[in-house]
Amino acid sequence: MKNIKLSILLILSFIPAILSAQSWTPTGPLSSATDYIYSMADDGNGNVVASSWAVGIYKTTNNGLNWNATSYVANTPRVYKLKCSPDGTFYALANSTSSIRLYRSTNSGDNWTEVYNESRPNNFSLGGDVVFMDSLNLIAGMSFTIGPTIGDVAARIIRSTDGGVTWGNVSIITAGFLNAMVMADDGRLYGGTSLGGIIVSTNNGVHWNTTAFTPYVADIEKN
Repeated sequence: MKNIKLSILLILSFIPAILSAQSWTPTGPLSSATDYIYSMADDGNGNVVASSWAVGIYKTTNNGLNWNATSYVANTPRVYKLKCSPDGTFYALANSTSSIRLYRSTNSGDNWTEVYNESRPNNFSLGGDVVFMDSLNLIAGMSFTIGPTIGDVAARIIRSTDGGVTWGNVSIITAGFLNAMVMADDGRLYGGTSLGGIIVSTNNGVHWNTTAFTPYVADIEKN
C-alpha cells in the first residue's frame, strides 16, 4: 500500500509540469482575422518569418509579440513554404495560377528578391521544398499542374551552385505532388510524393528512382 501511495504522489507531482507544457498563449495579430498561416521559418537568431497566405510574409523579432510586414506584401504569387539555410538566408516557395517561383532574403527576412520564375499556365498545385547541400549548392523542388486537369501534377527540380543567387533546371518528377525533400548523410536525396511514395536520387536530383515505400507521403524529417 505504501508503494501504491508513493506512486500516486509521484504521478501527481508531474501534473503541473505536464499542464504547463500543454498550454499555449496567443501572440500578437499577424495580418488579418480571416487569413491563415501556411508556413513559418526561423534563422536561430531570433528572426521568425511567417507566410500569411493571402497577404504576404510577416516577421517577428520578439517571439511573436509583434509582427511586421516585410517587403513581400502581395496576394499573388502566394508563399506556401518558407525555409532557412544554415547561414541564415531565407527562401520562399511561391506560386500563382500561371507560374512557380522562388524568392530569397539575405537580410533576416526584411527584403525579398525573386531568383526563379517559370511559366506554368493553369497552375493550381502546391508543394515543394529546399535542401541545403552546403553553403554554395542548393536544390529546390516545386509542384505544378501539367494539365489538362487539375489532378495532373508534376514537380520541377532546380539547383543553385552559387549560394542561391541563380538557379538552373535539373529535372521534372512525374510522381504527383512533391511535398518534401531531405538529404541523407551519404548524399542521397529523398523526396516525398503523392503518387510515387518516397523517391530517391543519387546524382543531385538529375534522375529519380522509386523505393519500396509507395503510400502518399506528406512530409519527411531527418533526425
